[in-house]
Amino acid sequence: MYMSIGLPRSGSTSLTKAFNYLTQEKFFNGEYLSKTYSQNDVDFWNQALDGKKVNYREYFKNYNLILDLPVILFYKDIISQIPEIKVIYTRRSFELWFDSISKYFSLINKYLELTNLKNENFFVMMERVRNFKFFNNMSLEEISKDKIKAKEFYYKWYSNLQKYYWVQNWETICKLLRKEIPDIDYPHVNTLDEHLENFKKINQM
Repeated sequence: MYMSIGLPRSGSTSLTKAFNYLTQEKFFNGEYLSKTYSQNDVDFWNQALDGKKVNYREYFKNYNLILDLPVILFYKDIISQIPEIKVIYTRRSFELWFDSISKYFSLINKYLELTNLKNENFFVMMERVRNFKFFNNMSLEEISKDKIKAKEFYYKWYSNLQKYYWVQNWETICKLLRKEIPDIDYPHVNTLDEHLENFKKINQM
């Protein structure tokens, strides 16, 4: 099993697509959760957010790759429970990441203001994920509104990941998985517009 702890909007969806192309095995991220969740999933993550002990090994037993929110908020606990997990990360430049993450939260919040939510339990749980304070008593959403604090957070986050494996293209991911490099371009997916469309679809489920 692999866990990527790169920040959201750092290429994690592209990594997922590349992993899926090479392995055809199951992955877990926020988008997958939003499309497949049950009340058990909502309860599980609410318990984690409450600081209660949850069984990550059991919860993730059917997945080959886990990443993105809400996973990265609890990556240390996950490593503690699954010490053999292979930890990797994605990364883009601070300027590109900050521009993307700030626009992401702005788009999502505008959508939520104008929408009558149908799946309230799920969206309340995901709002808790977005507002979870894990850096200097700030959430990722709050960090995205302050470029100075965001820069401090960004470099501190990635300074703690140097001992892990940076996946950034076919060469690095194929070396990790011991696969031949495909004769196609590395995927670059999940633009902000695509993400917002996925968000709209979730609320129509």
